[in-house]
Amino acid sequence: MSEIHPSSDAFEMLKLFCFKIGEGRIEPHVDDGVHYFMLYHPVVDNEYLLVHYNKANQRIYVREFVEEKSLEELPLVHSFNSFISEAEEEDYGIFPFAVDLHEEKAIYHYRREGIIKVPLAQYRRFNFLFDGRNPIPWREKSDE
Repeated sequence: MSEIHPSSDAFEMLKLFCFKIGEGRIEPHVDDGVHYFMLYHPVVDNEYLLVHYNKANQRIYVREFVEEKSLEELPLVHSFNSFISEAEEEDYGIFPFAVDLHEEKAIYHYRREGIIKVPLAQYRRFNFLFDGRNPIPWREKSDE
């Protein structure tokens, strides 16, 4: 895990993500060499999201914060590339433009990355970041 430098594309991506999910306060932390940010959960009072960056694969990870669990045990909410390409859309590929829901998985459709399959539980955690004041920024399609 790596620190996100404030002048980097990764930090700009993080700020955009935080803006999209609502009024989150960024608090930088370091624990056992892992650099991360704690954000207030945009929908659930007194809950937090933990956001960390992995320089090796250039991805930003958003996890639900659960005390007394290791980083690997924290439920994954969302992850996205941490670099900005000038040719990309306004949202820089942070959010899919469409999501297909199936019985046990969700399929995210991205303009630049193609498709990504995630467990349905992860999609529900991700979808839960949005509410009536801050609606989901993608189209949702269900098998049902």
